[in-house]
Amino acid sequence: MHSGMNDIVHLAPHPIVARVMGAASLVRDGSRLGESLDVAHYMNRVGVPVVPPTTVVDPGPHESDGVHMTLWDYVDSSGDGTTDPAPAGTALRALHDAGADCPVSVSGHTPTTEIRRLVTSDPGNADLARIGELLPAANARLPDLPTQWLHGDAHLGNVMNTSGRALWGDWAESWFGPVAWDLACLKQRRAVFGEIGPETDAALDAYGPYDRDAADAFLPLVTLWIAAWGTAVAPNDRSRTRIEWVANHLEA
Repeated sequence: MHSGMNDIVHLAPHPIVARVMGAASLVRDGSRLGESLDVAHYMNRVGVPVVPPTTVVDPGPHESDGVHMTLWDYVDSSGDGTTDPAPAGTALRALHDAGADCPVSVSGHTPTTEIRRLVTSDPGNADLARIGELLPAANARLPDLPTQWLHGDAHLGNVMNTSGRALWGDWAESWFGPVAWDLACLKQRRAVFGEIGPETDAALDAYGPYDRDAADAFLPLVTLWIAAWGTAVAPNDRSRTRIEWVANHLEA
């Protein structure tokens, strides 16, 4: 179904999707996959609209010959969150409300940890080196906020529209942090590229009141995290645009 950070495979004819760690294995060892499964299980159990881990068989995490994967329900989607963004915003609010009480134990992982690993994965890469230079300033601007379980990669492409519902999927980046991180993920594409503005506004309007200053403060760090992965896995002009945006934003 998809190949990239993870290889997404429909195990037809069964209603199961395997998420096999692909490019993500560059700096991830699979140790946090159980954490992401547990968070998604909890969200599904309390009624948050998410793509849940499968209950047909053991969802994992599974490992064979160093390859890690998890198993999820197959969802027949009619589009992503840009197709009908308002339900995505409503679902993200429900996700955050539930995340404040999610009892899953915390590993201490943060996106900053991952950025540092990516930067050192290729010491000769000038773009990754630049990301490492910008990281301290991006972190220095972060407000001190309450933390809880988040989706972790809350852009509209990780939403599946199906039967009038918006389901948040792709839980591999879930972590324990401020909700402002997820909201910055939602706003990042509009902020950096001027894309999907109406869709972003519709999702945020449906989400309801939030701390705009806090979300904007997290935008440079979110953008560096996305740029670090893009640079390490598949260097492209969009990653360089993100790096330039962060540099200009931090200088302003």
